[in-house]
Amino acid sequence: MPSSRRLPPIPWWILAVDAILIAISIASGARSAPPWVERPITLPRHDVSFDVGFGLLSTAPPDPATRRTGPGLDFELGVGITQHLELGVRAGVRLGEQGTDLHGDEAGRIFDRQTFDGQYQRWANPEVRLRGSLLHGRVAELALEGRLVLPFSGHLGALFGMPLAFHAGNSVRVDTGVFVPVIFDEPTFTGFNVPVDVWIQATRTLFLGPMTGVRIVDFGRQDRSRTDVSLGFGLGVALDRAIDLKTMGLFPRINGEGGARTFEAGIAFQFRIE
Repeated sequence: MPSSRRLPPIPWWILAVDAILIAISIASGARSAPPWVERPITLPRHDVSFDVGFGLLSTAPPDPATRRTGPGLDFELGVGITQHLELGVRAGVRLGEQGTDLHGDEAGRIFDRQTFDGQYQRWANPEVRLRGSLLHGRVAELALEGRLVLPFSGHLGALFGMPLAFHAGNSVRVDTGVFVPVIFDEPTFTGFNVPVDVWIQATRTLFLGPMTGVRIVDFGRQDRSRTDVSLGFGLGVALDRAIDLKTMGLFPRINGEGGARTFEAGIAFQFRIE
């Protein structure tokens, strides 16, 4: 009788592409949500969203044999308190020693790169945020945002932000703004972040686009500051009016020496009650 042979394993990236293509085909017949580029800067009144994401952060010194990869999970809840005021809560868990060291949960926080919990614990310190929309026009939206990282372990953190969104009809949206995180350590850690994400609505259910931004970090010591430039790409699919699939790949510091050796990737689902 013929000998049985084991088939070679299918590369993970082929499985990921297949999953996205299947999701797109499902979405083509689904009752679609409002296009991504037309959604407001805050959740509408009484709407509730829940995000669950999985991320991987991989980094390597000059010797690729010493590469480290850390996984993590991200969980977020958002509630539209009023038509222009949103309350959110975020938590994360880092899987394994490398996930804890590298903060793998941050890679699972899709499209939101303003994560600043500096502690190296298995469970990320919980974050509470409040965002209020001040300008909500058809072309431009402006909001003010405040976040607190509660010091269950380590130090208190806070962030003050001014998110901005610019709409070019129903085809393109640019998400940007200014965000200033502070960690009340000894010495105090501060930052100045300007993300720039360009979203293109390819179909009613499919959106994608480049992601970049500048982050200036001050470690609170003389001659201890750094400027990071990120570069990545995001893609999302509205699977149903109340379900989104979001994916992201990002080089968080492409301008640094060996910047291409550090990469993060993540996938998340968002569920909404409208």
